[in-house]
Amino acid sequence: MLETLLREIEEEVGISPSDIEKVELIGYINDDTNDVGKVHLGLAYVVDLKTDDVKIDKGELASGKFVTPQEAKEILKNPDIDVEPWSRIVLDVILDE
Repeated sequence: MLETLLREIEEEVGISPSDIEKVELIGYINDDTNDVGKVHLGLAYVVDLKTDDVKIDKGELASGKFVTPQEAKEILKNPDIDVEPWSRIVLDVILDE
């Protein structure tokens, strides 16, 4: 599973395994409220990085950047910003919402 995580991080945000200091599995995501969640199980990780230089491949992601916990809280409160369900679940737990 770690190899898959590292590959996804590199593909989605351009961060190579050499830029990763530590990876920690923090939980599982089971969300039966939608069709995708009913047939998938998510794994939630905390990844400590040596860089914050994100390179977004415009294929799947329109844009992206790292934000502070306070900025993440504001994003979750904003009804005009669509946060995908698994991300919302993890952020709600991490940020104690």
